[in-house]
Amino acid sequence: MNKFAALTLGAALCSALCAVPAFAQEGAARAAAPVPQPERSAFAQKGDFTIEGFGGVTASGKDREVVPTASALAGVQAAWGVGNFAALTATYSYDDIGKVGSASVSAGSASVNAKEFEVGLLAAFRKQSRMEPYIRLDLGGISQTHRLSGNALLPGVTQFVVAPGAGLLVPINRYVAFDFGVRAVLPVASDPLPWQIQGLFGVVFRAPHRK
Repeated sequence: MNKFAALTLGAALCSALCAVPAFAQEGAARAAAPVPQPERSAFAQKGDFTIEGFGGVTASGKDREVVPTASALAGVQAAWGVGNFAALTATYSYDDIGKVGSASVSAGSASVNAKEFEVGLLAAFRKQSRMEPYIRLDLGGISQTHRLSGNALLPGVTQFVVAPGAGLLVPINRYVAFDFGVRAVLPVASDPLPWQIQGLFGVVFRAPHRK
């Protein structure tokens, strides 16, 4: 019995000693495994700064005086991340509407341009794919100027605007992305300027993020 007990005890001790390296390896593997990070937007991360140059096409509604056709616009936007999926934005754009008919101009036409400046909030929705949809809401002002053929200026019109929009960010790498977007620019006044629908394409540059 003593010999049998000694053999049994030796086998159990050997099994325990052989199991120690396995447990040690498993613990090391768990320690080395990457800790899951919270999901983050590619271009709306907290503390990130981005700058975007964009261009596009504007279609305007009918005015009491002018009936503009589709026109081109260009602008710049800066954004500062305030969360993993949100950013504050500041946007400036210039829209060269061109020559349009005007009931207030005896010559029958005037050159019209519009400048916009808005601040707003952009909220992104990170997906498993590389494409990142977003929605946005901007508030600000639009200033429209009529210039006659002889370079004389008619009194300009400046009005408050609300500009909801949506789009799709397509990251190219950590610091560059393409931006495809659409916005509705809605003047708020008792006698408002024409509403606008803007189709936009931009290139976003992201400043290196400090961890």
